[in-house]
Amino acid sequence: MESREIATALFDALAARDAQAAARLFHKSARHRVYSAAGDHPFVGSFEGVDAIRAQFEAAFARFEVLVLEVREVVVDGARVAVKATVDAVERDGQRLDRSEAMHFLTIEDGRIVEFDVFFEPAQPPEPSPPPEPQEEPSHEHPIRRPPRPQ
Repeated sequence: MESREIATALFDALAARDAQAAARLFHKSARHRVYSAAGDHPFVGSFEGVDAIRAQFEAAFARFEVLVLEVREVVVDGARVAVKATVDAVERDGQRLDRSEAMHFLTIEDGRIVEFDVFFEPAQPPEPSPPPEPQEEPSHEHPIRRPPRPQ
């Protein structure tokens, strides 16, 4: 399978909540890291090896009654794949997680995923920064004055 096909197969397996199918796409010593700007996202952590990755997927599927990944964009550069997705989740107790935007970065070697890094951000973009304070027009004069040369 090509890199895009592997990434598509991973997201199809995750959408189907099939941890076994997802795990089959990973190399036995793969690394999966999940980061969040908020720091308290339930998926955050580092998972080493296919068994730990499969267990992490199984735990997520068990925790969330609703878990929807909407792939918005896929960019492939040889063995590297970037996937932008929106994630909606509702826990089994009915608590809804804030809708998140996530960037997924996959590295593929010999037809298996060896690295899978995910970065979550709240879907609501931060408030825009205020415009910078106006600056004085710069002077075109050179700020260093040299004494006149002796004659």
